[in-house]
Amino acid sequence: MSRIFKRGGEKFGKAKQILKERGESFRRRFERGFEGIEEVRVGTGRGADDPIPPLRFQNSTGVLIDKRQNAPRDWDPNDNDIDENDLDAMIQRCNERINDNILPQVWRDKLKECLEMKVEMEALVKSERRGLSMHVIERLKRLEAVKKALLENGDKYKSIPNIDKIMDSYRSGTYKWEHGTATYWSKGSLIAGPKRFDDNELLRLSTQNDSDNGFWLELVTLQFRTPGSTVAIGVNLNHIDDTGSGNITCFESDVDKIVAISGVKAPFCFTGVARTVGGDVVSITIVLEVALVGPDGNAVTQWSRWPVVVHGGTASGQSETCRAILTTNGIHRNST
Repeated sequence: MSRIFKRGGEKFGKAKQILKERGESFRRRFERGFEGIEEVRVGTGRGADDPIPPLRFQNSTGVLIDKRQNAPRDWDPNDNDIDENDLDAMIQRCNERINDNILPQVWRDKLKECLEMKVEMEALVKSERRGLSMHVIERLKRLEAVKKALLENGDKYKSIPNIDKIMDSYRSGTYKWEHGTATYWSKGSLIAGPKRFDDNELLRLSTQNDSDNGFWLELVTLQFRTPGSTVAIGVNLNHIDDTGSGNITCFESDVDKIVAISGVKAPFCFTGVARTVGGDVVSITIVLEVALVGPDGNAVTQWSRWPVVVHGGTASGQSETCRAILTTNGIHRNST
């Protein structure tokens, strides 16, 4: 499988194809973002339903073209027909690009990166028993990283019993990987699932099972529904717009303020690990409801539930912030 978009016999222009490609890439990253799993495919290659690869300029003269301005006008350096996570397909394309003799050093460097990544992925596969999918292996490594951090820094939300049981279930095969399903755990025991994820059920089970005392949501992919409009009271917090962020994040002090005003605890989901330039960062994820409000305090958009990554500390010292009205109201109306 490669990227999932189909032309259905229609001839799309290059610009339209790229726009569609970017949209699909965003959707897939969003679906994977909640559980922090990055899909890496090894050895799948291009499928029969994949888009036809773009025609590459055939450098029949064999003369090296080492400057972009000397390449043919319609030469395209992008490989939009290939999933960037399909390492075998990327390796094959790099070799094809090198043979084209157009900026070959660029593709040699990329080929080196792909080969190194493949070695890492193959070592990762060998670290677990045969038969486990790459999804499961990746998840196991992230759960191991979370457990290590909790052992070192303290397990405030008593998550380790759940992590141990979930890893055992993955490794034994009793918990199968199926997109869109979720399981709910409390104090090391499975209390519901696997079943299709439903945010109302998450809130119900979280409330019934002492949310921040040994509760855990384990899921594959997630999209929250929009529950509807509400009239809310306001809480003023500093807000930073980061267009490069894949998740909503909130400082612990701000969450405490939201919860104190609303009188309702924010449902705890799980502890996750995020890969950053400075190394892995372990943070909890909770559920908050979000809405934009006008100057009169009334919601101008519908409320929607979102996973929110909580960072310790406060937002003090942040620059170039703007004020945003963040509201809470009623049962389970925590917001940011």
